[in-house]
Amino acid sequence: MDRVFIASLAKSVEGLGFPPVELSVTSITEAVAKVNQCFGTRLCYRYGLCRWNHLKERHATFSWLINLNGVTWIPKRKILLVDEHLWDDISREKPFARAYRSNVEPAWNELKIIFGDPLNEPANSSDEEIYEDEANSTDETIVLISSDSEDSCIM
Repeated sequence: MDRVFIASLAKSVEGLGFPPVELSVTSITEAVAKVNQCFGTRLCYRYGLCRWNHLKERHATFSWLINLNGVTWIPKRKILLVDEHLWDDISREKPFARAYRSNVEPAWNELKIIFGDPLNEPANSSDEEIYEDEANSTDETIVLISSDSEDSCIM
C-alpha cells in the first residue's frame, strides 16, 4: 500500500507542478483514493496526512544522513558508505536513522520528487570514481538495495 501511495503522490506532484515540500490536499486525496481503489480499503484523508508526515520525516532523516561528513551516498548503485564508528553518533543524534544502517531509503527517488532533492544530484552523474575509492576501505558499512518489481497498481 505504501508503494502505491508514494508513487501516486510523486505522480501528482510531477503532473500538477506543485513545488516540492508544499502540502497539497489534492495530491494526498488522490493518493488515498488510488490506495482505496487498488486494495479495496476505505482509508480517509487523515490516513494520507499521517503517511505524508511520516514520509516527510523519512526524507528529512535520509537527507540529513547523506549530507553528513563521513557519509558517502552513491545514488546510481544505491550504496551508503559510512564509517562503522560513525553509526553510534548517528544513532544518538537521530534514532530513526538506525533503519538506514542495513537498508537505504527504498523510496528515495519518489521522496526527492515529493519533497525536493537535498543534493540536487544530476540524473546522469558519474559516481564510479567515488565508488572505487570508497568501497575498498575495510572499516565501512556498505548498504545495498535492489529496486522492487513494479506493482501493477502503482501506475
